[in-house]
Amino acid sequence: MSLATPSIDLYVARLASRSNLSDEELDALQKLPTRAVRKKAGTSFTICGEKVSGVWIVSSGLVSGFQQLRSGLRQITALHIEGDMADQPSAKLGLATTGLEALTDVTLLHISRTALQSVQSSFPAVAGAMAVDAAVDAAIQIQWSTNAGRKCSRSRLAHFFCEMAARYEYIGQGVGFSFDLPMTQFHLADAMAITPVHVNRVLMALRAEGIVEMRHRRVFVLDWEALIRLGEFSPFYLHHRKSHQALNA
Repeated sequence: MSLATPSIDLYVARLASRSNLSDEELDALQKLPTRAVRKKAGTSFTICGEKVSGVWIVSSGLVSGFQQLRSGLRQITALHIEGDMADQPSAKLGLATTGLEALTDVTLLHISRTALQSVQSSFPAVAGAMAVDAAVDAAIQIQWSTNAGRKCSRSRLAHFFCEMAARYEYIGQGVGFSFDLPMTQFHLADAMAITPVHVNRVLMALRAEGIVEMRHRRVFVLDWEALIRLGEFSPFYLHHRKSHQALNA
């Protein structure tokens, strides 16, 4: 786990990357009262349906949103990287709409719903920026649903790698065509709605085809254009300025 001082900077930068905010509005976000909390890998820290007093910003590490059946089967429904607000609907509803689990050791910033609502009331543009951010999360969910319902496992995994490469690149954590993805094959199976054995087969096939390789929980993209074609990936739904620059180039 990073020993750096927990910071809300990446979350503020995420909002600013999609919405125009004044210096005063950015300052109000920076001054939101936060409480740093650290969780060990494998810790579930929010239960779907429970009342929540605030929201979580991921300061470091990787968090999954998940739903779990009585049988114990689990579906990972979202991944939250550094700078993300996890389970954004809970900010309005006051109830967790998903379970949350630390996939790695994580540092989280807790912001009370009262403080969040206060800054939104005082600065309508901030409320608008948060609404845009929530809409992007919803767009990601649509892509995940489409992948699970209509794509083969190879295309599904290829799209996932493209999306995560873009998201990590946007926060400066992608190096060339490689990025850390601290997920086991069991995690990938829960996210892709396939078995761990099938995940392993797909990864082996993608490596053999010279498209992508995953080792030591790091993804190495060997052929970016082939990965894009296989996943039918376009970054427009991430609504990041870099996405629009790429599309308009």
